[in-house]
Amino acid sequence: MARLIFKTALTAALLLLLVLMGMNNRQEVEFNLPPIVNKTQKQPAAIMYFAFFAVGLLTGAILVALGPSAMFSLSFNGVAEDEALTLAKRFDWKTIQAAIPK
Repeated sequence: MARLIFKTALTAALLLLLVLMGMNNRQEVEFNLPPIVNKTQKQPAAIMYFAFFAVGLLTGAILVALGPSAMFSLSFNGVAEDEALTLAKRFDWKTIQAAIPK
């Protein structure tokens, strides 16, 4: 029960921080990520903060909910299959697999 209260308080504190950032950062910022997004995105800073927070929160929640026996798959459009395979071969999959808690 104490763990749930702690997690709820931590989430509320993070959301408060997000609200404060949104209230005080209304200027537009540019976001560039050429491999994935080809066009420069211009949004208010608060929207960017919220987007990054939401993506991180959802990714963490999904990984925790899936547990250690799950498989996570990620795909991108615009990457050729041979290029993706070349990138995948660069990873040390044995080390990654060995690091997963059992």
